[in-house]
Amino acid sequence: MLAIVFRPASARGSSKLPSDGPSRSGPRRRCGWHVIAQRPELIAWYELRGYRRTRAQKPFHTATPGFSLPRRPDLMFEVLTKVR
Repeated sequence: MLAIVFRPASARGSSKLPSDGPSRSGPRRRCGWHVIAQRPELIAWYELRGYRRTRAQKPFHTATPGFSLPRRPDLMFEVLTKVR
């Protein structure tokens, strides 16, 4: 949940406007996502939301008991990352 609290300048102790966001000099967080590589429309959806392709690929898990088998033998995950 996001909460925004507005306080008057006198309560902040300064009449300056707040900065445009977090400082870029601090540590940056990176999050990743595995997307099925054979779904270009799904990858494009994530790219519109700020994720970038790394070209790294991971195997699609097929040997997990209790799950259905994939319909295609060539499935792979492509790793996408987003730096915040």
